[in-house]
Amino acid sequence: MYAAQAELTLYVNDEFMSDGRLDVVQDKRSDVRLEGHIKSYRELTPGTSGDRFGLIKQMEMICHVELWDPYDTDRIAPIAKYVVAANIQSLSDPRRTISETDTDARERLLRQMAKNIVQAVLTQKPEEPTDLEKKRVEKYKQRQGPEGREPAITAPRFPKPTPAGAKETEN
Repeated sequence: MYAAQAELTLYVNDEFMSDGRLDVVQDKRSDVRLEGHIKSYRELTPGTSGDRFGLIKQMEMICHVELWDPYDTDRIAPIAKYVVAANIQSLSDPRRTISETDTDARERLLRQMAKNIVQAVLTQKPEEPTDLEKKRVEKYKQRQGPEGREPAITAPRFPKPTPAGAKETEN
């Protein structure tokens, strides 16, 4: 499917805007960045007529979607991951007047995938991170965690000035 990724991106943006629960903003203003790719696409013809024309065409698509922190420059592991599937059927016999063109069926599949992606991000529980991702996150926390940001000097560099005329007392 040539240029399906670009079309799907536009449909996902449209779905998020029409849903209204989350805003689609530019990358510099975002709280989370959604990234994904099409893992697989298949067209099947499960049934044919007596003269071997396909009656029904089935289209399946699987996408991998990840949510990333836009300020994480190290890109250790995504915040959440989803595997999203979409499946449609269409009448494909060109001799019939009610058949759907391949272009229309493809657009319907991409719109369905966009709806499924938005619903997955908003309502589904993300997949568990893999063992490798867990190790990466732990190493990152050890390297960049709050312990690494403790101040090096804990005693004040310059003592507090005493007010004029006050005596310094030792305890």
